[in-house]
Amino acid sequence: MSKPKRYPMHHGTAVVEYAYLSGYAYFPDHLNPNPDELGVVIDQREKGKAKLDTLIHELMHLEHPAMSEAEVTRTATNIARVLWGEGYREKP
Repeated sequence: MSKPKRYPMHHGTAVVEYAYLSGYAYFPDHLNPNPDELGVVIDQREKGKAKLDTLIHELMHLEHPAMSEAEVTRTATNIARVLWGEGYREKP
């Protein structure tokens, strides 16, 4: 498997990984040896608009950890809908 990509974020560097599970965000803690590493895990079976929505949703948790789950869900879905409508798609 290839090395995960890293992206600068407001609270540290985020890693995007894929696995067979629902999306989730993780933050630095006693289990994470890199104190600046944040991450999201996305179900590798997700495709299309659902994958975009999940990715935005989990990144919202990293950028706005105090935001409620309902706000994150609503905001991520609205952003995904607009981006999808504007033609943003995953590279083949």
